[in-house]
Amino acid sequence: MFRRVIWIVLDSVGIGEMPDAAGYGDTGSDTLGNIQRRMPA
Repeated sequence: MFRRVIWIVLDSVGIGEMPDAAGYGDTGSDTLGNIQRRMPA
């Protein structure tokens, strides 16, 4: 049995825009995809 659990919440690491993104100025948002494009492979 585990004695300790480490829980990491990645709340702001979006993987794409929601259907209502245009209403909030978030059209084209893709945080995780943008990070991947900027980091060397």
